[in-house]
This record gives sequence, structure tokens and C-alpha cells, in this order.
Amino acid sequence: MPSVGGGSAGSVVASRLSEIPCVSVLLLEAGGIVAPLLNDVPALARQFWFTNLDWQFKTVPQKHTGLGLVNRQVIWPSGKGLGGSGLLNAMLNVRGNRKNYDDWAAQGATGWSFKDVFPYFIKLEDNRNSEYLAKW
Repeated sequence: MPSVGGGSAGSVVASRLSEIPCVSVLLLEAGGIVAPLLNDVPALARQFWFTNLDWQFKTVPQKHTGLGLVNRQVIWPSGKGLGGSGLLNAMLNVRGNRKNYDDWAAQGATGWSFKDVFPYFIKLEDNRNSEYLAKW
């Protein structure tokens, strides 16, 4: 089963699929692998902008914002490599606003209320991997 993108979501999807005994998983990633030291130091994330590890996206010219930006375009760093945009965002994880999730559920997105997704946030945030914890 192919899984496209080795970023924060794609790598988790590939890992979870690989837990199914009868499934073989191929993880496809457009970029390469980053040197471990660079990938382990969040303060270096900015160094990857405008490199071969960044898709180098920009927004279309903005009408009401971006007055101080070249061509009124906002730079939109997007990772291209194992780790995806996590390579470029200092490994930060921020939960969405509770109201947004509840609004999605109210509009018919079953299973997407804050109450529904909260256990997954806890699972993500409760790292008990002793090898990882010992390293840091």
C-alpha cells in the first residue's frame, strides 16, 4: 500500500498501516533525508528555508495584507524531505482551537469534535518511548 509523503501525518499513516500483518507499505517522499544533527536541533529549522528541502511556495499577491512584502506575497515554507514541514517549523505542534473542531462536527464531520479528537492529542503528547526520552 503506498503512502505519499513522509511528513508529520504521512509517516504516522505509513507506520500505522505497517502494523497490519497482511499489509506491505511503501512510503514515498519527494525530498531526501536530513543529517541527524540538523534534524534534531529545532533552532536550526530556519536554515532549511529556501533550500532543496523547501518547496518554496508563496501565496498569490495579497490585496489587503503583505504591504511590506515583495510583490505582497507571503512566504509559505513547506518541507520536502523525510519529516515534511516538521523540518521547517522547529518541530512545534500546536493544537487547533476547540471551537474549530466543534464547528466541523456541527457541520457534519462526524468524529471531528474536540471531544472526539482530544484522545488523539493526548496520545501524541504522551511520549513514553524510553529510547527517545533517554536521548533528551
